[in-house]
Amino acid sequence: MLPANATRHSQLLFTYAMTLIESCPTSLYDEAAVSGSVARGCADQFSDCEIPFWMGELQDVPIYKTWIESLGSDAKLMRESLQPDKALYLEYVIDGVKVCTIWQTWNRLDEIFTALDANQLPQDPSGPWMVSHLVPIGDAPRLQKYRTRIQDYPDALRRNIIEQQLAFWRWKIGVADVFLAEAAAYRRQLVDLRTRQMTNIKSILNILFAYNRLWIPDVKWYNEGIQEMTQKPPTLIPAIDLLLTTADPEILLPTMRSLMIETMRVIAGEFSVDDLIIGLEGITFMGI
Repeated sequence: MLPANATRHSQLLFTYAMTLIESCPTSLYDEAAVSGSVARGCADQFSDCEIPFWMGELQDVPIYKTWIESLGSDAKLMRESLQPDKALYLEYVIDGVKVCTIWQTWNRLDEIFTALDANQLPQDPSGPWMVSHLVPIGDAPRLQKYRTRIQDYPDALRRNIIEQQLAFWRWKIGVADVFLAEAAAYRRQLVDLRTRQMTNIKSILNILFAYNRLWIPDVKWYNEGIQEMTQKPPTLIPAIDLLLTTADPEILLPTMRSLMIETMRVIAGEFSVDDLIIGLEGITFMGI
């Protein structure tokens, strides 16, 4: 069920999640799973126990809360968030364990595959990644079917993602001030600088995840996703760490440009990027 190298925290929280799911009245849901860091086997002392439930339609909120609060006299509600007709997030601390239950309609999951069938990413780009790591619990034929489907990374989707990002680069490459945030770096406008940097870093990673046929992970798990890449710039993680921890423009600007060029060279054997490499190499910085 869990990866063979699952952490002790993952094993404990997984057992706890299974107990909760088995005690849940079947009138409240169709199928359930364990997700998040527990399902991936990397949970630690900061992790919660994430349990998504699926059904045709959401019932009234108090019905779910009543069941959860019956699990322990010390059950304390920490978060309640409702997306009408789509999803209800109820996060509790029960028996000292952070439990995040997600009650959601099948339509929400179907939307992910509708986008993929059109060779596009869904509104939440990490949705396919989430599905790929679900651990269905009990009789869950529909979830098992989705888990099987998500193992295939369509070639047309891969090409679309990469070409869309390359088009974005070609649109901006002529203006170093905008593309590489030169002015923001020299002015020490750090909020603007970091925002622009993250736009470029996400673009680089979107290209590389697609090129490696890997689903885009949730942002906080980028490093783990990068480790799975077999084709990437050798300096990818150190370069990103440097970009996000220094404010010196004479380090930032060449580092970002070099990382972009290295990314283009990774995909150059399959995609036409000579113009981008030449364009990036030809950028001059006013302050350097």
